Formats: sequence, C-alpha cells, structure tokens
Amino acid sequence: WALIITVLVHFGIAKIHGGTFMAAVGRDGIVLAADSRHSSQQTGPFLLNEHPRRIFRVGERTLVACFGLDSDVDDLVEMIRRKFLSHRDGDLEPNHVARVISDILYGNRMICSPIVIGYCSDGRPYICSMDGIGAQTISEKFAVLGTSAPALSAASEATYTEGMDTPSVEGLVRSCMQSTLARDVMSGCHVRLYTISREGAVSVQTLLTQDV
Repeated sequence: WALIITVLVHFGIAKIHGGTFMAAVGRDGIVLAADSRHSSQQTGPFLLNEHPRRIFRVGERTLVACFGLDSDVDDLVEMIRRKFLSHRDGDLEPNHVARVISDILYGNRMICSPIVIGYCSDGRPYICSMDGIGAQTISEKFAVLGTSAPALSAASEATYTEGMDTPSVEGLVRSCMQSTLARDVMSGCHVRLYTISREGAVSVQTLLTQDV
C-alpha cells in the first residue's frame, strides 16, 4: 500500500483515474463543474463508466466534490458525516470543513481528491482544492483540479473577471469545460454545473460535452 500511495501521490490521482473539476466565484454565487467520465491510464481513451461525481452538502453553505477510487470517496463521505454529526448545520464554515477533510486524507492516505466550495458566515466566498494527502490550495476566485487542469487554468486566467453575475460565471465555466474536455480522453461525457448562493441554495444544470 505504501508503494501504491507513493505512486498515486507522485503522478496524481487524476492521472490514474481521470476526472476534472472547475469552480469559479461570481457576484452572487459560486459555480462548480464536475465531469462524469471514469477512465484510467491503462484504458486510455476507452470509457470504463459514466456516472456523476460525488457532490454532497456539508452544513448550510458548503458543497464538497470528490473524484478518485469510488470506495475511498464513499469512505470519506461517511467519515465527514460522522465527524460533523453533533454540529449544527448553520455553524459549519467551509474552511473548517476543508481542514477536517485535509486531516482525514493525511491520516488515512485515501485515493481520492476533493474540492470544497461555499460561503463563510461573513459572506466571503471560499474554494479549496486538495491532492491525495490533503495539501490545500485556497482561492476566492477560481480553481481547477484533474486531468484538464493545465488547460483549464490557462483558459480561466485569460477569461475570468471578478464581479461577474451568476449567468456570466456559468457561461464562463461551461465554455472552459467544453473546450478543454474535448481535448482530454480521460475526462468528459456529461458535465454538471452546481451553483451555490450566499444563502446556501443550490441549482444544478447538465450539459453534454462530448460523445461517449
């Protein structure tokens, strides 16, 4: 197991399993995009499975998305649920949720990689992406994670503008995901956009980026 974990951390979980996330902050909400293609380095362009990534709510104003080994993702969800069982939903801050997830990943060496989005109680937007051992990258603008991350990062840097309204951010995320996933055999299929408002309301849209 130690050798397997070392390899996964070195090459990146996304490189082994495939998958891509993108999150971006707007004036009135945060948009998270998640693909649904499950592949691997061994299968290359061949599709293993197609189903939505695990996206779940923690508290009133936080969403967590995760890709990697499905069994480890399920275990992570259960650990998070047990950890916050005695907490009131309104008291859970996204940065606290991210810290707990980071500690879980570091202590258990799970083969999965999450991204946390949400709003703090003072109204500040929060985005935190992590690698397989829980190392955090925090942003209040946008973040990318997965096999399409280099191309998505470049596209986001070139087109993202602070203060965009929600439809504009959704359009930006949709455009970036469609253009980059079309060139990535490890990610793609259906992409779902999750938009969370400052009050915690969540809306979901689905788009088809490429043929299975």
